[in-house]
Amino acid sequence: MTTIECSSTLLTGDLGKGGQEALADAGAWLRCKVLKAPHHGGTLALTDRFLKWVDPEVVVVPAGDLFAPERPAADQRLGDVQVYRITDRGTIAIISDGNRYWVDTK
Repeated sequence: MTTIECSSTLLTGDLGKGGQEALADAGAWLRCKVLKAPHHGGTLALTDRFLKWVDPEVVVVPAGDLFAPERPAADQRLGDVQVYRITDRGTIAIISDGNRYWVDTK
């Protein structure tokens, strides 16, 4: 978890279901503005409980075409969360001044 004043980003790496559950069970404070989806954003990579616990505004999915068939189901699970995929946008930069953040997809 990276926090700069009021802006936080959670970089999950390959955090699996067991790790997600352990963090939620421990009551770890993981609420964040931006979440990097674990395991390249596949449908089964992010548990519903962890997603509710983290409650992100934005999810960045660093996935290739390998997970394209899972995309509709993954999008449905994310609901109203803004999703940015490198397959759609290329480079994705999260920029913050400490109080707010914005996403640059140039």
